[in-house]
Amino acid sequence: MLPLVVYRMRATPPAELPPVEPNLDAVVVTSPRAAKLYLEAVGGRPLPCPHWALGPTTGDAARSLGIECLVPSEPSLESLAEELCRI
Repeated sequence: MLPLVVYRMRATPPAELPPVEPNLDAVVVTSPRAAKLYLEAVGGRPLPCPHWALGPTTGDAARSLGIECLVPSEPSLESLAEELCRI
């Protein structure tokens, strides 16, 4: 039997990411890993704008990293979109 990788998450190196716009309305993190990678990509300090986590688990993980996140009433893209429209 040969091992077969069917799914692998690889972080995009910060140098390959698009430049951060100076007037961001918000940052959305969708997983605990995404919160960690975001913080690494921005130099260890959250950007000066509202931060949203897709759900409570991600929100808790983000807060443990020093990112204060709002969490939509339901962990769904629809609920998140409604909240973001209120910014």
